[in-house]
Amino acid sequence: MDYCKLAIIEDIEETQQMLVSFVETNFNDVKVVGCADSVDSAIQLIISEDPQIVLMDIQIFGGSSLDVLDALLKAGEINFEVIFITAFGAEYASKALQYSAIEFIHKPLDHNEAKTKLEAAIYKARRNSDKKLYNEQLKVLIQYFTSNHSEKSNRIALHLLKGMIQFVELKNIVMLQTDDNTTIVSLSDGKKLVSVKQLAYFGNLLGTDIGFFRISQSIILNTLYIEKFNPSDKYVTLTNGEKVNSSRRGSKSFKDYIEESKNLHHLKNKEGLISNLLSRLFN
Repeated sequence: MDYCKLAIIEDIEETQQMLVSFVETNFNDVKVVGCADSVDSAIQLIISEDPQIVLMDIQIFGGSSLDVLDALLKAGEINFEVIFITAFGAEYASKALQYSAIEFIHKPLDHNEAKTKLEAAIYKARRNSDKKLYNEQLKVLIQYFTSNHSEKSNRIALHLLKGMIQFVELKNIVMLQTDDNTTIVSLSDGKKLVSVKQLAYFGNLLGTDIGFFRISQSIILNTLYIEKFNPSDKYVTLTNGEKVNSSRRGSKSFKDYIEESKNLHHLKNKEGLISNLLSRLFN
């Protein structure tokens, strides 16, 4: 049988055993080639066994799995699929993984979720597709964890139709608008991309801390492109002249946000945040 080789990077022995048991019980065509619990042993295992899939807990002995990936990327291209294992409630890690479109599963393990994610990874691994974009995704993930706040959120991976992934600079996103079960992403150059993710997904990723505001249930705006705001008529005018309706709740929340932001000294001179909007609305 043509086995798909899988390695497990996890620093808790009981969790290692549970993952091995899960894989061996559910996948006859997958062979676990080894487990590692530290940065150094993980690098050695991956180099020696050349797995096609690696399950990785983020925190391991001697550092993190990101240190493993960073070292391997610096040595050359990564040619295996990665599935991270993260604890429920680890919002920062989950957001980073979503930004880079890297798959992850939660622990305690949800067997249905884990099986679905692993089946998808097996399919990708057997396709032997070009890993250039995937390596870019991993670099974005590492950057998110290792850079300061102003640098870590400058790009996001969009899940497009037919399984495509495209990276977009956040500063180039003008608006995100719901369209049935997809989201229309409008860019500053006039292009529109269709993401298979619903608007709620982006609502969890794009907040006011990086200059986005949900003006209604169906629209998220980048404040860089808001020229005028009329709370009484419940609409905003974008820098391209387009008018966008806001909900009653969205108008009130945005008005309160602006008024509060006017008094926040630390927002001054921070390019890309609400200070740019305030300068257009009140100067």
